[in-house]
Amino acid sequence: MRAVFDSGAEHTFDLVVGADGIHSRTRALAFGPEERHVRYLGAHYAIATLPEDGPPLPAPAPAPGGPLVALMRSTPGRTAVYGGTSAMFVFAADPPPAGRADDADRRRLLAAAFANAAEPVADLVERALRADDLFVDSISRVQMPSYTRGRVALLGDAAFGNTLAGFGTGLAVIGAACVLAGELAAADGDHTAAFARCGALMRRHAAPARTGNASTFLAPSTAMGLWLRERMFASPRLTRLLLKSTDAFATAGELPDYPRPAPRP
Repeated sequence: MRAVFDSGAEHTFDLVVGADGIHSRTRALAFGPEERHVRYLGAHYAIATLPEDGPPLPAPAPAPGGPLVALMRSTPGRTAVYGGTSAMFVFAADPPPAGRADDADRRRLLAAAFANAAEPVADLVERALRADDLFVDSISRVQMPSYTRGRVALLGDAAFGNTLAGFGTGLAVIGAACVLAGELAAADGDHTAAFARCGALMRRHAAPARTGNASTFLAPSTAMGLWLRERMFASPRLTRLLLKSTDAFATAGELPDYPRPAPRP
């Protein structure tokens, strides 16, 4: 397969593996536009390191049952979390237009979502909008019938991304470091057989990532949803149970025991 890079350089590869995130350019080139394969889940998130000028920020309170500290303020469809010098925002918003928004568009989206916020959230948003590293993106989920096409395979968030759901790193490591490498070795380089086997295994492992929506928990749309979430956070036992169940979903399932391949001459 011949690949032409932005720089103009051309190279030929036996296989191309796209592991370039939920907005994968590899996926767009090989499988078609993002809107065919990525479903918007109704919300955006933003993260930033806050400038430390201005009045002191509110001191976060200790989190139940652990050393982490954070200050959280929520109204239906909006959540702001601050800890140390960093902040995160989750907010309901209209679907993004086709194509990637520029930096100014993303900042306007955050500003509009919290336009009538009270303190201290208004101060957190104002500082985030001045941060050099502000990152805003949609909460979305990849839904594809197949992760391979010809000599191209997708892994990680490019194949089964689900923003903020907690599965990304585990699925990327399982898919890339274990399953794809193991199947290629077991098939003695026959990519057609290896891709088919890898796809079947990863579809099973990635099943939880194809249904979850983190925004419904992080920024519930109703007052009742907020009340239930706060009751859970107030209970160390329930919080630990949530983290344990998320970890169980991300690591569930047995993997084949691939033999170490013999060195090639």
